[in-house]
Amino acid sequence: MSLFLLIILTFFFLLSVTLEQIRMKIDHLKKENKDLEKNIVREAKKQGETKRKHELSLAQVHKLKGQDELGDQELGALTSKNQELKERKKFLEDQCNALSSQKTAKEAELDLLKKKVDMVVEFSEKRKRTAEEKLEEILCELYATKNELLAADEKLKLTKEEMDKYRQEVEEMEDQLLEAELTFNHQVT
Repeated sequence: MSLFLLIILTFFFLLSVTLEQIRMKIDHLKKENKDLEKNIVREAKKQGETKRKHELSLAQVHKLKGQDELGDQELGALTSKNQELKERKKFLEDQCNALSSQKTAKEAELDLLKKKVDMVVEFSEKRKRTAEEKLEEILCELYATKNELLAADEKLKLTKEEMDKYRQEVEEMEDQLLEAELTFNHQVT
């Protein structure tokens, strides 16, 4: 019985270690998720700023096109700047999309870990209930055996007392027989 209890205690200890590791992993994923959200917001702000600069640059290009007195050099610089801003916007959009994909993957991983935790908790609760039922059954058997032993002990005590009583009667009869024999021998002589 003590081996059974030791096995149950060892199982619950290992289960608690595994649950603690999963909880730590979930906390770590939540932190990463928050960081990813911050990065997405920051990249979205950068993208908005880049878009605004791009629109300003386009407005300046249109304004310059309307003005004949500006030289080709200034127009080329603005066009170059406009192209640079377009490339920056594309880069920021790509980064934003990558961060969104990472966030989605981390959320999926978090959901999977939560499901695993739920399964482990459910499994451990079933095992615990089974172990408690088995323990209760063993305790009932133990109490029944104990009661049987007490009854047998009481019966043994009564039997011993009865045997002592019969021994004493046998001894008294032997004494009476010996006395009768002596009396008979004495009368014969």
